[in-house]
Amino acid sequence: MAIFLGGVYIFVLFLAFNKIDNYVLDLIASFRGQLIYCLVLISLLLFLKIKKTAMVLLSISFVLLLAHYAPFQSKFNITKEDKITVKLINLHYYNQHIKTVLQDFYEENTWDILVLQEFNDTHRSELTKFNEQFSLYGYDSVEGSPFGIVVVSRLPIIFRYLNTQENRKLGYIKLGFLKNDEVLYGFFLHPPSPRSKKLWMQRNQLLRVLTTAVTSTDSSWFITGDLNTVSWSRYFPSDLGETCVDAYGIYSSWSPFSQLFSEVTGVPIDHCIVSENIKLREVYLSTIKGSDHRSLTFKMIER
Repeated sequence: MAIFLGGVYIFVLFLAFNKIDNYVLDLIASFRGQLIYCLVLISLLLFLKIKKTAMVLLSISFVLLLAHYAPFQSKFNITKEDKITVKLINLHYYNQHIKTVLQDFYEENTWDILVLQEFNDTHRSELTKFNEQFSLYGYDSVEGSPFGIVVVSRLPIIFRYLNTQENRKLGYIKLGFLKNDEVLYGFFLHPPSPRSKKLWMQRNQLLRVLTTAVTSTDSSWFITGDLNTVSWSRYFPSDLGETCVDAYGIYSSWSPFSQLFSEVTGVPIDHCIVSENIKLREVYLSTIKGSDHRSLTFKMIER
């Protein structure tokens, strides 16, 4: 029994930290935190058989837990007036509370750029009040809301570009925002959820296309969206710059158990990444009524 539990421990450890280019193994590794909790449980079971070995494995498991979940968020408070606050919201296409949610964000004065994902075009009329006061992308009928994305900005949008892949079913949006006579570029995307190997491959391909586009951008930039992957995946473009996970630590922005939303049951699939001359501050999350995601808010300042 002890040998069996030891073998299971090693196998689960492999699943949690594997970087193999494989559809199933990549999805399993997305739940690294939950797998580490399984390691703790296996260690406790092993404690009934071999106490010394179990204590070693339990210690290793707790170290892995701390390394994975330890918060890294700085307590530094932004006082500069040139900060930019971005709020990312995955509304859920069939959110029955959409009117209330949008009204709350309309009245809220804490964001400079509001990114709506999984926006249902049938609710386009709810954006009229935003369009009267702010710069919008995805409101005009000629634009639609590509990939279910709408961007609302208090900053003027002076550049608009839509990249499409796979017969316009995939792609990203690139917008230029004017701030203090300088242009800040934002990349917005929502790759498909990897519910099948084909969708998984499309997600990975779009992230590669995005990486190429971002590395050829000379000005300051940021990326945000529900990327449908975790920051420790081999396909996540973590080399591009500082991420929200770097600034905050592991968070839970989506959970398959919406009624039991916690850092233990969820994973970080809503992300932000910024260029090297931008610093992330005050990353935080909050609940969205009617959605299975949390909103992701981050503040940026020039280094």
